[in-house]
Amino acid sequence: MHGTTTGNAPTSAARPRARRPRHRNGTRFGYTLSFTVGGLEGELIANTHEDGTLREIFIYVGKHGSTLAGLLDNLAAAVSIGLRNGVPLERYVDEFAGVGFSPAGMTDDPDVRRASSVMDYVMRRLARDFLRQPVIVHDATVG
Repeated sequence: MHGTTTGNAPTSAARPRARRPRHRNGTRFGYTLSFTVGGLEGELIANTHEDGTLREIFIYVGKHGSTLAGLLDNLAAAVSIGLRNGVPLERYVDEFAGVGFSPAGMTDDPDVRRASSVMDYVMRRLARDFLRQPVIVHDATVG
């Protein structure tokens, strides 16, 4: 039974709560970027904290309800939770830049000409915009 005690174990109500991330009411600052990766059109929304650091991302691609759209939406939510709780963008870029899955190929972005996946494109774009550096991916299929 949830929330009950056995022996000296604390109930869920007795556990200390984690510190809540800083929230901002009202206006969000950031940008919306339309992109194409391997023929798939999408949008990246990147919102920032007041100091200009990345706060959250949203990724919208393809048909609502599709497997890819659902996975990217949930991955963006997980990245956003981490960003709001102090995980540096560099950690996500290191993990997800260069990851390959379909769709992949040419983009319409002059700074990131090819991508091995939508996630690869998003992380490399965010690195250019917020870390002010291109990401070198050691894969012949990405440029």
